[in-house]
Amino acid sequence: MTRVLLVQPAIDKLGGVYNPHIGLSYLSSDLKQAGHEVKYFDVNYNNAKSFEKLCKSFLPNAIGITLSKYTLNESLEFAKKLKKHISKPKIILGGPAASIYPEQVLRKSTADYAVRGE
Repeated sequence: MTRVLLVQPAIDKLGGVYNPHIGLSYLSSDLKQAGHEVKYFDVNYNNAKSFEKLCKSFLPNAIGITLSKYTLNESLEFAKKLKKHISKPKIILGGPAASIYPEQVLRKSTADYAVRGE
């Protein structure tokens, strides 16, 4: 069984409204049905200390980060920091930006994989 941590990067709240990422919820459900242990971390509701604590207690084998047009730069920077400080888990990028620009996303990041069309 693989331990997967799915991450929603920080986004600007348009008009003060923010909704959790539905795509990551669907992906989490599919991964759980396939027998994987999954945790979800939303940067918009948590801080760096709680992320570190979760990583130390959960010990993920893979960390998936969703990318969108609005979170692309922040997400790539987040992935770079992760790879620098937490070398063991594979970093996997997904979401609309990874599907549209997979080669560019991998070139600009330190991630191990980019997933298209998830």
